[in-house]
Amino acid sequence: MSINSYPGYLSDKTILQNDSKEIMSSRNHSDLPYKSLYTENVAISLVEQYTVPIICLSGFVGNALSSTVFLQKSMRKKACSLYLAVRGISDNGFLLTLFAIWTSSVFELRLSKITGFCQSLIFFTYVFACISVWLVVLVTVENHIRICKPFMVNHICKSMNAKVIMITLLFCVLMCYNFPFWTMTSECEPYYDYYDFIDGMVYADSIITLLIPTIIMTVLMIAMAMTTIASCKRRRRLSTSSIKYTNPLTKVTTMLLAVTLTFIVLNFPSHIVRLRLMILYLVQGIDNIPVLDTSISVQSVTQLFYFLSLAINFVVYYSFGSKFRRTFRDLFRKKGSNRVILTDCYVRRTPYNAQSQPRSISCEDFPTPGTYNNATLQVNEYVPLRRFRSSPSL
Repeated sequence: MSINSYPGYLSDKTILQNDSKEIMSSRNHSDLPYKSLYTENVAISLVEQYTVPIICLSGFVGNALSSTVFLQKSMRKKACSLYLAVRGISDNGFLLTLFAIWTSSVFELRLSKITGFCQSLIFFTYVFACISVWLVVLVTVENHIRICKPFMVNHICKSMNAKVIMITLLFCVLMCYNFPFWTMTSECEPYYDYYDFIDGMVYADSIITLLIPTIIMTVLMIAMAMTTIASCKRRRRLSTSSIKYTNPLTKVTTMLLAVTLTFIVLNFPSHIVRLRLMILYLVQGIDNIPVLDTSISVQSVTQLFYFLSLAINFVVYYSFGSKFRRTFRDLFRKKGSNRVILTDCYVRRTPYNAQSQPRSISCEDFPTPGTYNNATLQVNEYVPLRRFRSSPSL
């Protein structure tokens, strides 16, 4: 979904006379049917005026933190972590374009008068929206492999494969959506000869970012649900048997499932609105679409849900990803707050005595770095340390 189908403050008559008229004329996504829906609605404009910057600013922070966590050494070895890290960057790019339009519209900066600014906004909204959608599809595919075909995880879900896939995706998206730079004038109006081409790109984009991803994710979610039900039945049958059965659900990354479900729930309403308006446009024509305040309100609310889906990623990851939480806490934990807890060993600490001459053991003597209350351990004899672990200080 693109910014240019955003009907609220961008569709206000006053703003249309300034910045957003050029941006709306790009005919991006479902804005073709929206031509007759440009009416003033004070309540909607006020809600959007204060909601959009909150979504953008909170999304910037959350997505930046999420990408930083996923790119940590302990996380970036997994393909899904790379997908989600790049998704955070892409979502921030989309929110940045949205915030630029909001700033220009609210403060009447008329940034779209700058040569190339409007074309760049249209280009980046297409690119970031498409990349974000397909990264969620890739996350759903990986989750499907982990649930339905766990024996293929080590062969397919590799970080190198993820990098190749993302580079290929980026190249294809850039090739498909560079048309704003050569089909529009410096005033951001389509050239007459390219009107039909731009109309075709609107519908092609709807297929690429709406229809195909929806079908893929729906089919995969059904397959995962069927596998889950079958595994539960199999476990019940084997519960009285001596055979040890490994439930495929133990391989499920709960966070990946939460990512997919959150995306579907927050995007599905806006998809329904887009499909309805596109069908009305094809059947009745743009001049015959009724202008209803209810339709405009529903459309505005669904668009805000879509924008929200780009900003709450951190909340989803932190709520459902146990490893994400641990990595996030470790990342921002104060230096020196760790201590080593020794278990199952015979190490004892003794005060320094010149006669006994105990051997000093520093952190380097252990397989994993750590400190015991930031002090040096002293022992009187060599003893095997069978295991130890790190934990945050209480």
